[in-house]
Amino acid sequence: MVLGTGKMPLGEIANIYPSAQFSSEMIRYLYPSGAMMYTFVSVWVSFSILGLFMYWVSLIRRNVVCGMAIAGALVFLDPILVWAAWPNNYWILAFSPVSWTSVEQLNILAANHFISIPFVIAADALLVIFLFILIFQTAKTNFAKMVFLTEEA
Repeated sequence: MVLGTGKMPLGEIANIYPSAQFSSEMIRYLYPSGAMMYTFVSVWVSFSILGLFMYWVSLIRRNVVCGMAIAGALVFLDPILVWAAWPNNYWILAFSPVSWTSVEQLNILAANHFISIPFVIAADALLVIFLFILIFQTAKTNFAKMVFLTEEA
């Protein structure tokens, strides 16, 4: 039975899982509907960040395959970082936007985890703004090179 989805009383949960301790903050954030909403929004933003990053790399290299390869490498980097973070180096997960999508990595479940919901919101917003600025500047530079036919183009 998944915690929070059934009618099991807390006393029975404590008998089955003696080490389980729940804080009120965890239940408030991780009730199934809240966990699903967090996961949906964070996955959507994470994929948007990967898409913007792919577009930016493709603009720089003028090759779509390079952007796809870099984004794929970032996705495959996530399990490596999760493996490297266990058991005491959870701060490493702050470098992978893909790992921010997992409710399991939040510091609500374990105090030694680095990632919190405010951190994810702020980092996602900053990354999206930063990538939009990079894309705009790169596209403007590429357009200027094309229009003025400089030797760099």
